[in-house]
Amino acid sequence: MDAPYPHQINDAIIVFPRNSNLPPLYAYSGFPAIKLKDKDPRPQQESEFNDIKNGVKFTSDFYKEVFNTYGNEAEKLARDLASEAKGNTIRNVDDALKTYNQHKDNINKKVSTKDREAIAKALESVKVNDIANNLKKFSKGMGFVSKAMDVNDLRIELIKAVETDNWRPFFVKAETIAISMAVSAVVGFAFSALLGGPIGILGYALIMAGVGALINDKLIERTNKLIGI
Repeated sequence: MDAPYPHQINDAIIVFPRNSNLPPLYAYSGFPAIKLKDKDPRPQQESEFNDIKNGVKFTSDFYKEVFNTYGNEAEKLARDLASEAKGNTIRNVDDALKTYNQHKDNINKKVSTKDREAIAKALESVKVNDIANNLKKFSKGMGFVSKAMDVNDLRIELIKAVETDNWRPFFVKAETIAISMAVSAVVGFAFSALLGGPIGILGYALIMAGVGALINDKLIERTNKLIGI
């Protein structure tokens, strides 16, 4: 009787009495027992574990990059945004828009039309495939299920929101995604977009403010403080 490969010295084959009609079981010391006739699940389990491990490192490296580029408070904001999103439901569009509009005038004192144009161009330079691939990694590191989603549609709405300061279409699209997946997916998308190019501190704050408005008031208030509002 051949054992599944790879096997360990502490593994065992369990044989039941002849009349029990039970097939032999292979007891692997590192995994639950599996039937010998079944496909060995360990390669898939190990692959999934490695994906999670790599995703956690990828997310951690992102926070480090935020710290190195924008400073300690920006890193804390990113971590807290991810933490607040986890397990929570997204705000409805009207509530998110109301929160954003309460801070809109102050934001516009810091972010000029030229700034918006530069931020939008930086976002346009980010490849859609890069955002999608980064989102998959963030899903493993941040612990949300990554389903198929039209990354480009959300990217386009984000660029429009940055350019026009009309966030409703972006909020509508983000709400749809969050309902079918999770709020963390929207946060993961924002992080993925930020990784793609030289967004700058104003671009970082503007995107975080938009996404933060979808979660709670405190996050957008902290974003404002980040750029001296």
